[in-house]
Amino acid sequence: MSPAGPSVLLLRRANASLSAEWALPGGWIHIDEDADLEAAARRVLKEKTGV
Repeated sequence: MSPAGPSVLLLRRANASLSAEWALPGGWIHIDEDADLEAAARRVLKEKTGV
């Protein structure tokens, strides 16, 4: 069964003191590595989630 509205991917935080907290995956743009913002978003998503 799919949800009726938009879906959001959340992760458990890696930091031990915050491991019970949920967060959006995020990271930095590497200007020497990422061609554009979309490339950076795809790279970070893959690194953080494997998706």
